[in-house]
Amino acid sequence: MDWLILLTGVYTAVSPWVIYFARINPYLTANNLIVGLAVTVLAFGIPLARITDSLEP
Repeated sequence: MDWLILLTGVYTAVSPWVIYFARINPYLTANNLIVGLAVTVLAFGIPLARITDSLEP
């Protein structure tokens, strides 16, 4: 399921250019880019948190 979170983050980051609203509303473009990158970073962090939890005695 982590790949679904990653895919959602990447799509959110690139959606202003895919849907072509980047020129119409630059504030929404910046918002989508920041939120998409944050979700993508979290998607990479979720499996690492699971590995760290399993290493503790």
